[in-house]
Amino acid sequence: LEGPGIRNWQYTDKGFPFINIRLIKNGDIEVELANYISENEAHGKYNHFKLQEGDFVVSTSGTLGRGAIIQKYHLPLLLNTSVIRFRERKNDLKTFMYGYLKSEIFVKQIETFATGVAQKNFGPMHLSSIKINIPSKEILGIFTRLSTPLYENINSLRAINRNLEKTKNALLPRLISGKLSVENLDIEFPPSMQ
Repeated sequence: LEGPGIRNWQYTDKGFPFINIRLIKNGDIEVELANYISENEAHGKYNHFKLQEGDFVVSTSGTLGRGAIIQKYHLPLLLNTSVIRFRERKNDLKTFMYGYLKSEIFVKQIETFATGVAQKNFGPMHLSSIKINIPSKEILGIFTRLSTPLYENINSLRAINRNLEKTKNALLPRLISGKLSVENLDIEFPPSMQ
């Protein structure tokens, strides 16, 4: 599913955040940079564009193939144009599709089928041209068994990193301003820092 074309005049100062390409960075989504539309529009005519935990999103305009998995901490979030959402129908393909959508093979295919001169674009209509070699059930089962802990670990570490970043951003201004003292902390510095 590709998102709707939300226009600048629909933006609001607060409300329901929506994704665009600039938010997808390093396999994650910088939701704090999101623009908003009204709650009424989000829950009304754009309701079916709401993202869910586990959805995989890929940029389809300009920089093709930037991807991220929607995490609980990203939500609520709405899909927007130039981003395609992939949602699994069968749970046994989750890690396989994650690996495929992050692969160089997928990115090269979408670059091949993309249209446009000044800016390349790839849309849902191009998906029928994409070829995916799916392994046998036996090999897929082995792959899923081995890759699922890795996939879950990636998601867990992303959530931990997000929390650490929020903590750092909350503490740093207090530390710099002197409101937070580190004098009484028992910190051992390496010899190179003494």
